[in-house]
Amino acid sequence: MRSKTSLFNKQLLKQDLLSTGWIAIVYFAGLVFSLPLNLLMLETNERMEYSFNSLFESNGEIQLFLLYIIPVLVAVFLYRYMQVKNASDFIHSLPITRRKIFNHHFLIGIALIVMPLLLTAVILSLMLPALDLYMVYTQADIWEWFGASVAFSLLLFSAGVLIGMFTGISAVQGVLTYIFLLFPAGILVLIYSNLNVLLDGFPTSYYHLTNVNLYSPLTDFVDMNDWKFHGWKFSIYLLLSVVFYALAWFIYHKRPAEASGQPLAFHQVRPIFKYGVTTCMLLFGGFYFDETDNYFGWIVFGYVLGSFIGYLVAEMVLQKTWRVFGKWKGYVLFLAAAGAVILLLSFDITGYEKRIPEAEQIESVYFNENPMYYNDERSTKNIRKLAIQDPAIIRKIQNLHQQIVEQSISGLPENRANKEKLFFSYQLKNGSRINREYYIDLDETFAPYLKPIYESREYKEIKNRILTLDENDFSNLVIFNEFDRSSSTRIVEKTEIKEALQNLKQDIYDQTYEEMVHPIDTMAYIEFPEGENMMYQLPILRSYERFGNWLKKQGIYDQTIIQAEDISYAVILDEREESEDVYQTFYESKNGDNGLVVEDKQKLRETLETTASENHGTNVSSHYYVGLFLEGDEQPVIRPISKNNVPAFVTDYFGNK
Repeated sequence: MRSKTSLFNKQLLKQDLLSTGWIAIVYFAGLVFSLPLNLLMLETNERMEYSFNSLFESNGEIQLFLLYIIPVLVAVFLYRYMQVKNASDFIHSLPITRRKIFNHHFLIGIALIVMPLLLTAVILSLMLPALDLYMVYTQADIWEWFGASVAFSLLLFSAGVLIGMFTGISAVQGVLTYIFLLFPAGILVLIYSNLNVLLDGFPTSYYHLTNVNLYSPLTDFVDMNDWKFHGWKFSIYLLLSVVFYALAWFIYHKRPAEASGQPLAFHQVRPIFKYGVTTCMLLFGGFYFDETDNYFGWIVFGYVLGSFIGYLVAEMVLQKTWRVFGKWKGYVLFLAAAGAVILLLSFDITGYEKRIPEAEQIESVYFNENPMYYNDERSTKNIRKLAIQDPAIIRKIQNLHQQIVEQSISGLPENRANKEKLFFSYQLKNGSRINREYYIDLDETFAPYLKPIYESREYKEIKNRILTLDENDFSNLVIFNEFDRSSSTRIVEKTEIKEALQNLKQDIYDQTYEEMVHPIDTMAYIEFPEGENMMYQLPILRSYERFGNWLKKQGIYDQTIIQAEDISYAVILDEREESEDVYQTFYESKNGDNGLVVEDKQKLRETLETTASENHGTNVSSHYYVGLFLEGDEQPVIRPISKNNVPAFVTDYFGNK
């Protein structure tokens, strides 16, 4: 009689439940605490109002922790027998095929992950009518939460199983699983950051903002604030889970029996691991020193140091010993190859740095100091909408771009501290785009090129959103100073709102280039509601003469714009002292030897007329900072002094010191 072996072997099932069943119990307890119990506590607390956009917001941090940890733990513990020689020999000596052993564990793993989620979903479903929670969540919310959790968990579990086939150590399996899942997004960030170092004009911030997080489930899923699990994402997660399962199943058959206890089960994978780690650390070293000290010498040092550490760590892991200092040949060859690639990129053999599209190819240009002018608009569609269309302005932008390219020193990244960032996005007629990003000084070199662009009506309307909004759409506006919000003035009359905004708009249209790049602050703001729960806030600058006159006409100028009479004293420092508490630095300067204390009203008036705006998005770098103190107020308003308008008494004082 032919023997028949069931897919679910009782002994294996018993063994799996004994070794990993506790993980499912802990998972279920954590989910109950995060969702049903938390909802019950919130519901019974009559003083607390709550609502969720998604069930992931209920104790979201705990849910995320469980979702990130549990699937990998299950994969590690279920397949741990492969990493222990005696256990591996025993399991594989059973009268069960390798295919059935692998599938048995895989299905048990799915059950251990899905069952706690399913039970929690059922409890939530029963609580919904019982506690009348329809205002908090719906049945659709429950199953959306369940589907997303299952898809994400299966992806992590199948990735953990796949990585387990390549290593013979459980700890390495866990660590490599997270590195494997994070790798696509992480390597893109490192490559973009290093291309920014090696290629002048490479728009790193644009690429960093264009959803790099989507390339890794670990970074994609953590974005709970804007959490939407679309159907396509669900399908990709499941598809990847199937692919990982198939690869793991295939490799399981090829895995050598002696792999237990070895960091990597296959000799062919070792060079990939060693030089992969070395490359990543090389890129990280360059990225780190570029971010902390943007000088080419330190960046090269970062490349060498990072690759050296990466190579040593990889060798130590592979050899399972720290005595690897005699193995230099591979590292020297790697360094030579990496140096050649870096030199080729630095010399721009593809002509990337000098590539500027011809005028007849250009449809429009997005030109700003940031790839995303509005934080909530992160799509190329919106960049197109905010692009300049006027051919005359486009030609001026091309001229500026050409000047920047000619001024740049190829192969040597410049120090970007205190420089203005400019982003160009050429929208071409064939549908493609050319993006570039530069850091420049707003000095006489580029002023003749920037001035006609900055002073153009189209650029100002893109830069200042208020210019394109209809005055009739505002129900009220509030004018207030930074010192005392309680003395703010609210304008509700339609005619006054219209008059105020028309004057403000004309002031912005009349602004010169010099006023825009060196704005003098009044430390006052105009604020008005825009849409549901949105407030639009605009600083009032000293150059807004029409609006200032309108404030005087309304009799609210003195209570809105900070005057010398409002200030008790000011402290001016010749350079901002680095401190965790900058307010304490200014307060101590009043009674110490550091800084210039100003109490004379005329000098305070001169100081006020030179304080630059920190919030206007322009270059206001200065060697001097002022802390302005109101009578009885120990918390100053801190501003830089415009470097082009430093009062004489300030330079005299610090020049003689």
